[in-house]
Amino acid sequence: MRADVERLLDELRHISHDLRPPVLDRLGLVAALRQLVRGASTPECPVALKVEREPVRTSADTALAIFRIAQEALANVARHARARGATVRLAASPAGGIDLAVEDDGVGFDPSSAGGATGLGLVGMRERARWLGGRLEVDSAPGRGTRIAVSFPVGGSA
Repeated sequence: MRADVERLLDELRHISHDLRPPVLDRLGLVAALRQLVRGASTPECPVALKVEREPVRTSADTALAIFRIAQEALANVARHARARGATVRLAASPAGGIDLAVEDDGVGFDPSSAGGATGLGLVGMRERARWLGGRLEVDSAPGRGTRIAVSFPVGGSA
């Protein structure tokens, strides 16, 4: 009985950790993305982080949305892309918003036919962006890789 309770407590800790990664609060968005990229990088598919014009301030909600979108995009690279490399780019936009892009050189796909179970990750990413007034774009085609880009306006990064 005690072992069951301890197992359930461990699962609860993992679930609460997954809701908001503590590294976001402790070290900020760039450090959280750096940690995510390190974890997603493999010898078969190295992942790079490029930070251009680092965002000075980011709301907690926007930072979490950016982190989760990057996390889902990298999970899709690992599961589906058969890529030889990927890059995560983060930048403060000239207008003061925040831009994120996750690009890979994998097999690509037809975004118009990504529905059902295969499209749930895209739907979730799009909804996260929309919830904070952002815009998510998917640029992909069979045989030429994928680019997921999201832009959050100035109001989403206050």
